[in-house]
Amino acid sequence: MPGYNHYSDCTCGWCVKTRGRSTPKSVIRAFLAERDAERLLNENGANRYPSSCFVIPNATCPVCGAVVYFYSNSNGSRVFFDDLGPPWPKHPCTDNPKKNIHISENSYPKIVPRLRGIKSELIEAATTLGILQKGINQTPGEIWRLLIIEKIDRMGWKNQIVGRVLDDEREILVSFNFTSSKELVHVGDFLSISFTMVSIVDPAALSEKKYKLFDLIVEKNL
Repeated sequence: MPGYNHYSDCTCGWCVKTRGRSTPKSVIRAFLAERDAERLLNENGANRYPSSCFVIPNATCPVCGAVVYFYSNSNGSRVFFDDLGPPWPKHPCTDNPKKNIHISENSYPKIVPRLRGIKSELIEAATTLGILQKGINQTPGEIWRLLIIEKIDRMGWKNQIVGRVLDDEREILVSFNFTSSKELVHVGDFLSISFTMVSIVDPAALSEKKYKLFDLIVEKNL
């Protein structure tokens, strides 16, 4: 009876969509792994962008209900991001000056990284579904790593940063520096680095800025 009286974990040919034919165990295992991975990502709001495997989305779009990141700063700027990391895409529903959408800074909790245990499970699930290569957040032509800043020393225009890599289960620490005429980042902010560049959100314009990266030191090779 295809489609009737079957348990959700049934591995018959109809439930794994092979139309009742004899199903190899490898196909059944792959199907179940993908189904469970998709369910885990959906339950944790991590099914849209790689960054959501590493950082908990802290908001939902008031227009379409999508899981997003709400960001605000001391300048009074407020914005919803779809993803953390280059090119820092703003959520299109609310990135429209013609729409009068009130966004209260106190409506959403602070953006925080996921705990290591669930993060490992989500990385594994996203890897199973091909959403990301394990531990690597990629944009075309570059490999970027998502970091949270743990320490900053600013000397003149030089920003000396110590950050923790979030898109790696080892959560390794890295240090590097870049120069900017203004103080743009603070402890607890998120940024991305490649081997040569730093990508941040400009706190005034709320758009991406890139700077040359210098003196990158890591505990282990990325």
